[in-house]
Amino acid sequence: MILAVAKDEDANHSFTVTITDNNGKSVSATCTFHSTPAGGADEPGDETPAKPTIAWPNNSTFASMPISPDMQAELDITAAGGIKTFVVTAPQSLETILGVFRLTTTLDFINDEKLVAILSSMDYTVGSELKGATSVKLDMQPMLNMISNGLAAGSYTFTLTVTDNADQKAEANLTFEKINETAELRLTQVDLWANTAVLTVSGNPSSVAYRVKGETDWNSLTAGTDGNYTIAPTWTPRQNAAGLDVYNPDEFTGIWAGKTYEFQVDGKVAEYTYTAEEGDAIPNGDMSKWSNNSRGVTAPNAEGESFWDSGNNTFTKDLCSEDNGTAKMQARLALGFFAPGNMYTGDFTMSGVTGTAKFGKVYPWTARPAALKVSYKANVGVINKVGSNDPEAGKYEGQQDVSCIYAVVVDWTKQHEVYSGFGVTPTGMWDPSNVKSLEEGAILGYAILDITESTEGDALVETSIPFTWYDKEAKPASGNYSVVISCATSKRGDYLTGCSTNKLWADNFAWGY
Repeated sequence: MILAVAKDEDANHSFTVTITDNNGKSVSATCTFHSTPAGGADEPGDETPAKPTIAWPNNSTFASMPISPDMQAELDITAAGGIKTFVVTAPQSLETILGVFRLTTTLDFINDEKLVAILSSMDYTVGSELKGATSVKLDMQPMLNMISNGLAAGSYTFTLTVTDNADQKAEANLTFEKINETAELRLTQVDLWANTAVLTVSGNPSSVAYRVKGETDWNSLTAGTDGNYTIAPTWTPRQNAAGLDVYNPDEFTGIWAGKTYEFQVDGKVAEYTYTAEEGDAIPNGDMSKWSNNSRGVTAPNAEGESFWDSGNNTFTKDLCSEDNGTAKMQARLALGFFAPGNMYTGDFTMSGVTGTAKFGKVYPWTARPAALKVSYKANVGVINKVGSNDPEAGKYEGQQDVSCIYAVVVDWTKQHEVYSGFGVTPTGMWDPSNVKSLEEGAILGYAILDITESTEGDALVETSIPFTWYDKEAKPASGNYSVVISCATSKRGDYLTGCSTNKLWADNFAWGY
């Protein structure tokens, strides 16, 4: 007996069979059968296999990988249900190169006979060997190196798609970089005041960057319409404490004097480097030369030079003096009046008991400074002397005094004069962080260090005081007074206000780039 029951009926089916002999005796039996619909749990071998997976053991994050003979580009593919399709889709930019092999950008590893023939000779698992396989390795390195000579520098993304016999799919994007190893680089049109340069790179690279040699981060560059790359600093705008708009260059951007730069082309560091010319020197910055000036008082200059001066005069001859090759400034009392120790770039004239400090020297800038570097030591106390003509006298008595070192880039047609002395109303006081210009011309940038505490020990403290700029483009006109460097034991000393025991040592003046 053959029993046929529709498989879409999920039910029990009972049949009774009765047999009767010739004597009228009979026997009956009931048989029960159970039918299960298609795909039912009772049907053997119906579990869904695990989905296919694609792993890159040497690059678990699937990050972009440079194409090279020793690249680690082997993938592990698993498909518990057996591989049904295995396709690598190449970027359209490879269409011409693949056409040489009579291939399209859709690389079918099972059904494309031309591709199967090529890859079989390279020991790839393809065609019938690949179909139905549950695990296989795919090494992209031999394939990419086969076509790498025809590749332009740039990024190439391949998509690997694998499906199993249950039509489950795994997909992964594989990105590789062709490095332009033969690119020629040249840096020209270097302007160390604007901190700019033009970089030419052959080979139409996809990415170019630069950095100060030895630093970690790269600065990316974008080609201009002429195909060249302009290197320039980036500037951070802000307002200073006086509410004035100022700019600070972002560190390690642009081209600065004395620094060596290296370049990256298509992700690879080029052999070409560029070292910018050394910047400007500060005359007698090491304070090694001292001589008497035209007033017959000592100053930190070589014989016959007059870059530095101070308020030294017949009443107070050692407001600035040499101390073992270092400039030592100390406050003094003369005729019962307070005078701050000081030194600056400019000239000083004395008439009776009053003096005029003329700030500014002509200086042939060739490179923009990023900072003023100086070594110093200070003893700073509490203000115990207040000038009779200090308009804010009551504000400072008994307050912490402040010593100061600053440098200023200016564009003046004449020196700026500060007039001060015993029994007179001082005039001409200025703070470069509070004003962008004076009658003499523009203040372009400043670097200021306020010293509010005494230093420890006998050793000088090395410091670098960064420049802040009002104008990030203008350069002082040739022949104009263009630099001021000033040191004072009391910042309010022009008003004859300060601590009478303050001392300040300064040495090793240099521009930082």
